[in-house]
Amino acid sequence: MSSTTLPESNPTNEELARLERSVHAVYDDVLSPLAKPFLFDLPKQPKEVTGMPSVLFLGNHSSGKSSFINHLLETEAQKTGVAPTDDGFTILSYSDTEDELDGQSVATHSGLSYRSLERFGPQFLSRLRLKTMPHPLLRSLNLIDSPGMIDAAGTAHTRGYDFSGSVRYFAETADLILFFFDPDKPGTTGETVSIFTETLEGLEYKLYIIMNKVDLFPNIRDFARTYGTLCWNLSKTIQTKDIPHIFNIYLPNPMQHSPSTHPGEVPLQDFDNSRKEVISAIYRAPTRRADNLVTELYNRARKLSMLTRVSHRLVQNYRAVRNRFWAGTAAILAVTAVL
Repeated sequence: MSSTTLPESNPTNEELARLERSVHAVYDDVLSPLAKPFLFDLPKQPKEVTGMPSVLFLGNHSSGKSSFINHLLETEAQKTGVAPTDDGFTILSYSDTEDELDGQSVATHSGLSYRSLERFGPQFLSRLRLKTMPHPLLRSLNLIDSPGMIDAAGTAHTRGYDFSGSVRYFAETADLILFFFDPDKPGTTGETVSIFTETLEGLEYKLYIIMNKVDLFPNIRDFARTYGTLCWNLSKTIQTKDIPHIFNIYLPNPMQHSPSTHPGEVPLQDFDNSRKEVISAIYRAPTRRADNLVTELYNRARKLSMLTRVSHRLVQNYRAVRNRFWAGTAAILAVTAVL
């Protein structure tokens, strides 16, 4: 798939905006009045309706998140490096001209839908950026790059803002979440385990786990050993019966004459296909957004329906027990009066 060609079957932003408004109307007019008497927790509906899908990039530092974004956009949109290069979130959006806005401008801009980000405070906003550029992919979706997670215990509280809360916000509003690992850090500790076990709870249906840079392995044995280590660590972190599918990918080197092999002679054809699957999923984000909106509405309505049926049955049983009690009491009083 060309990085400049979107699938024709994707809904347009206008169609997604109409669908989102319809979903919000069902929440406000139908579900909320039913949920309030039962204290049922419904997701808070954002006031802004843009219809713009988004893809969130998470992962350890130097795992290749920013490089993957640069590969998608065919330009050096994000800084890359082995050491951590940024401690904030970057939103990449479409515009006819390249520009960059600071976090405070992003949160207060009337034409954007990020006003709710103000609740994370000035420390968060000082590290937030919005970059615009005229790339066709960004016409239909936003890309959100995140700061690299540091695999060390206790670092989650040194950023100066609620990192897990901000990740949860972007993850809930995103339609696809890509979580990157690389061969140097296949473990899951520190911030990573917290994100997996707590922050992304309930959002696994839109999570893609990716082991990047597989072209760095000198032989297939090292790849198998690292892949097994990642699977083992994830098995202790993700409380599911089966390990989720892991996409093993690499980014092709434009200076490399043969895209199928590298000096280590590990065959890369299957990894090329895996990368194409991930890119295809990104391009299908508008369709995923429509599915996510309808699916979440359906699931919430079904849970509320179950709660109302159970509550109704409990009320019926209570009334039946109460009626039998009073009937028995009346019978005892009548017998006592006759005696």
